Amino acid sequence: PPRTAPARVSGAAPAGGPRRAQGLRRADTVFRRLRGMMGPPAWRKKVLVIGEDDEPIALLLRDSINDEVGYQAVVVPDGALVIETVRQVHADLLILDIMMPGLSGFEVYDRIVEDESIRNMPVLFVSAAAKQFEAEFASRKIGDIIPKPFDLNELLDRVKALCPANAEPAT
Repeated sequence: PPRTAPARVSGAAPAGGPRRAQGLRRADTVFRRLRGMMGPPAWRKKVLVIGEDDEPIALLLRDSINDEVGYQAVVVPDGALVIETVRQVHADLLILDIMMPGLSGFEVYDRIVEDESIRNMPVLFVSAAAKQFEAEFASRKIGDIIPKPFDLNELLDRVKALCPANAEPAT
């Protein structure tokens, strides 16, 4: 008879494997950190979710956005976790790559458009495959696309145009 792998009894990874479990732990940490930043809507920081699995690019985007006054960014490297994160942190803008584990950027976008509670949130695609997927962008009427490699100042200007920061509270 063929050999089968023994069943895991303790410490079993949730469905989706250890990478998904790691992503869920990271997302939980982010939720707790962001909860402390949320103030009244008139002056809270704008929250951006970055759906990007390329760690150097994700960290560059996150750190650059976090250096801007009035913005707080969080990275989610798995497409399947992006939508859940957007809902949990009440994101003001989503920066999204096309090719990610879990769900592709297009699958994430389609689900966002179908969800009445988040469909009006702006989405900015940043992808090395922008030219390759022009027809996909056109069919979905997606116009906010920045191809990789990108100019960081141009990307930050686009973020500010799509999601202007609120004024800080008067002291």
